[in-house]
Formats: sequence, C-alpha cells, structure tokens
Amino acid sequence: MARNPSGGALPPPAANAAASSAPAPNPPDEKKQTHEKAPPSMSETVEVQSAAPAVITNSSETAEMGKNELQSAVSLLRLATEDRRYVVAPGENHAWRLGDAGKIERSTDRGKSWKLQKTGVTADLTAGSATSDKVCWAVGRVGTILLTTDGGKHWRMISSPITGDLGGVHATDAMHASIWDVPNRNSFETNDGGASWNRTANE
Repeated sequence: MARNPSGGALPPPAANAAASSAPAPNPPDEKKQTHEKAPPSMSETVEVQSAAPAVITNSSETAEMGKNELQSAVSLLRLATEDRRYVVAPGENHAWRLGDAGKIERSTDRGKSWKLQKTGVTADLTAGSATSDKVCWAVGRVGTILLTTDGGKHWRMISSPITGDLGGVHATDAMHASIWDVPNRNSFETNDGGASWNRTANE
C-alpha cells in the first residue's frame, strides 16, 4: 500500500475511474445502414427487366404474320398466272374468281376466303381484268361482258360487238378496255365504259 510523506496510507483509487476513462462506444454507422437497404432496390430492377422478353415475342409474331401474308399474295398471283379466271387487283389484297354459269366470287384477304357475288348472267366466265379494288371487267361465253365499279356489289352487263366466245379482256380503268374473241381474229376497244366499241387491228 502507498504511503504519503506524513506516514498515512493513501486512499485507493476510485473503482469507476477506469470505467469513466474508457472511450465511449461509437454511434451506429449511418452509411452502413444505408448499404444494408440496397437489396430491395436491386430486386426492383430485376422485376423491370423481366418484362423485356414479351416485346421480343410480339416482334416474332408480327414477322410471322407478315411472312404468311406475303406467301398468300405470292400464291394468289401464281394462280392468276396459271388460270385467267383468277383476277387480282393492284395491291394484291383484292381478287375475283370467275366460274361457270355466271359465278363470281370475291376475296379481300389475299385469297384466304371468298364471298359469292350476284351477276345476273348464266354464261360461263373465262377471263377478267381488274384496275383497282373497285373496278373489274369480266368476259366469257357468247359475247358476255360484265363490269363492276363498286367492288362487285353490282355487276352491269355490257353490250358486246362480238357474239361468239370471248378470249380475254384488258382494261386500264372503268372507261377504257379492249376485248378479243377466242381465235383472236376480232378485237375491239372502248373509251366510254362499253357504250360504244371500235374495231382494232390484230397484232
């Protein structure tokens, strides 16, 4: 035990002196708590990115639809080349299909479906020429000539200068068209929608 100069004992040091001299604990680190909250924001980012595959699927479906439409148009044009009774309008969306006994059908979806139209004639129809989705000429047996200017809602019979079977028709609009017989010996053209016909020289 330590003694003072006068011979008395020194009092023991206070027990809590060491405790009071110990450094105080640091407050919680705010930055550390901020970092611990990061995972929720990361999970939100993942959820947003998960919607991306839907866009890719839609693009693939659109491309497939375009491919199918192109194939339908090519098939329809091929039919028109092989069979003159298939008459395709410019743009390839609208077409007419001619048949026996005055039968005419129309398609507005590149030949996927056909709807019957009334013509009022019974002669077989063998060829046609469409200048738009509204205007179409059709010809056939015994000098039959038909014209529509409203997409086939109404077909009008045109007086023909040829009484025999017609071999074909070529039109540029509802007013101008040329026709010829099966042997291609006689041909005529009109400039007034079939009201009158002028003989033309065969080439």
